[in-house]
Amino acid sequence: MSVDLTSIPEDLQFQIIWESEGQFRCSAAVQDRVIENNPAFLDRFYHPHTTATLLSAIRKNPSLIKEYYDVPLSWQEAVLEADIANIWHINNPAPVFKTAFLEHLAGVPRSGAEDATDAIKLCALENNWRAICYIDDPDDDMKWIALKQSWEVIKFIDEPSISQQLLACRSAEGVSFLFNTGNLSDDEEVTALVKKTLLDALTRGTPSDLDSEYRGLFLRLSSVDEVLECLSNNGTEPAFEPRDFKVMPNVGINIKVVQRLGLRKYFVQAQGVWSPSPGLRVFLAGHKDGRLYGYSYLSQTTKEEKGEFIKLLAGDSTSNSPLEDDEICERAIRQSDVSIIHAAFACIPSPSDAACKAYLAVLAIERGMTSISPLSLDAADDLIRHCPDCRSSLQVAKAASRFNDRLRGIYAICEPLPNDDGSSDELYVACFLKGIHAALDPAACDAEPLVAVGAEDIDMGIG
Repeated sequence: MSVDLTSIPEDLQFQIIWESEGQFRCSAAVQDRVIENNPAFLDRFYHPHTTATLLSAIRKNPSLIKEYYDVPLSWQEAVLEADIANIWHINNPAPVFKTAFLEHLAGVPRSGAEDATDAIKLCALENNWRAICYIDDPDDDMKWIALKQSWEVIKFIDEPSISQQLLACRSAEGVSFLFNTGNLSDDEEVTALVKKTLLDALTRGTPSDLDSEYRGLFLRLSSVDEVLECLSNNGTEPAFEPRDFKVMPNVGINIKVVQRLGLRKYFVQAQGVWSPSPGLRVFLAGHKDGRLYGYSYLSQTTKEEKGEFIKLLAGDSTSNSPLEDDEICERAIRQSDVSIIHAAFACIPSPSDAACKAYLAVLAIERGMTSISPLSLDAADDLIRHCPDCRSSLQVAKAASRFNDRLRGIYAICEPLPNDDGSSDELYVACFLKGIHAALDPAACDAEPLVAVGAEDIDMGIG
């Protein structure tokens, strides 16, 4: 809707147009005044007057008319006089100007005719494919000449033939356009070219904002074997991400995606999109990425997953029963990072004395201790208190009890405690630490030496 200002004083007309947004009817003099101050305000005029001032403005700023569909002939003439290439700013140019542009591209004098000859059209196309935009009903030869130069010509062809699609599909952008407009054929030759074009764009071309779209389209058109093959190209594979897949792929593809992205990036992107399948969980349990372990991202792990984790840490992938192999378990613990050693030790259902000793030794080194043989009460107390959680503290207490008679006695006292809720570990650890404190300082606890300590001598309260 426009506002008619013609009945009010011109100064007020100018002020309103200058300070307001919208479209207005105004006098020619006001229009000229506005245009002289800011040519971009041309879009504020409803049915603008074609004055010398306006024509001068659009001649200098031809882009001002690009939003107008029915551009007055005088405007068209003005911008084309400045530069024939300004025809790109004219929506629906007059036939005579289309012909003039084709003649310009063909390098022949302007004739003033409303249509160009086929010879001029072909010559114009050979010089610049964009001539197709100004040729009404181009024939197949004309389309062919233009398509060999640019995929964009496909935008001007309704129901493109197989041969025309093959030309356009040499470009990933052409593939995307045909697919999005529903014009991409399922012809075997077209499909094969499409996949090659997309793969080339994703592995050999310059990174593009459309890469995500290209990856999704490639996955949609490719078989599982084809995706696996392209994911095995020694680092030249596309950077597929979980969001590229419409459904969760099979285990083989999923594993390749994890390896390609890395654990941290994979789990950030897969969160809320995918949940690991059993096969993928087993792979993750035995996979390490720098200082990150796939096992750390899993919860409620199975025996098989624990076994894969231990084999990874031990550097032995051949054992069929790693959790029952004392040598592998000890090696796994001894070679563990401190960041995951508690999780590793918790995997072992019945750790040997050697595994327990290795576990305590790694923790002791982290605490700056030179030795844990013999393991003192002070040392055990320090190791237990510096665990990340009560479950880990309880593991340390259990392992430590094997190497000190007093600790063994304290642990035996704690064993009758209830173990039926989420606070059990905390209760166990509190009891164990109180037992150590009583053994270290019987006078402070009004207790007998540890050899005589019983359950009734230890304060079971927490807090």
